[in-house]
Amino acid sequence: MDDQKFLQHIFNGYASCFHKGFWHTSSNYSDMTTADLNFFSTLGQSLGFRVRREMNWQYPRDLCWCQTNETKSDFDANTLLYLERENKDGRVGDTIEKMLNPINAPLVPYLVALFGWVKPSTLSKAKKQISSSLLPNQSFLLISWVGDNQNGDNWILEGWCLSGQKATTRKVDTRIDENGHWYAVAQLSNVWLASGADEACENSE
Repeated sequence: MDDQKFLQHIFNGYASCFHKGFWHTSSNYSDMTTADLNFFSTLGQSLGFRVRREMNWQYPRDLCWCQTNETKSDFDANTLLYLERENKDGRVGDTIEKMLNPINAPLVPYLVALFGWVKPSTLSKAKKQISSSLLPNQSFLLISWVGDNQNGDNWILEGWCLSGQKATTRKVDTRIDENGHWYAVAQLSNVWLASGADEACENSE
């Protein structure tokens, strides 16, 4: 499995399992952050990695997957995946800049940014920011809840993956069930499109 397929599968799993986080219409954004970090913690541990929070004193990282032989002196060389999680549209640019800082994580092959709210215009700028600064040895997965209004109920869950100068996108519709819980409506085909192509949102009953 190549790097892009690996990150695409991570997004596919996040979308299909999102309902298990029990994100309710009455929940706050701290609840969503906790559920997302727990998802990636469990996934990393299940794959055999050591999961660490707030790693690296100079540039604290929300979550990392590290090789099991990782020590404090060589944690960067043995970090496979580095994730940042934010809720506010206004923090998107600064978060991307932090992750792409060559002093922060130049040896980490997989970078994942997960945003609980992003405006379409902000997301477009973030993609350009990543495309212009990502190192050749790195791949980036951008997971975004996209909507014009932070408190609205019309959201698209989008995955955007850049690896080896090839960008692909997958958009998934979201719904609220009869009990008030959010869930993602994902087709089994898990369609990813080349970024820039017509990207119809996936819908299924």
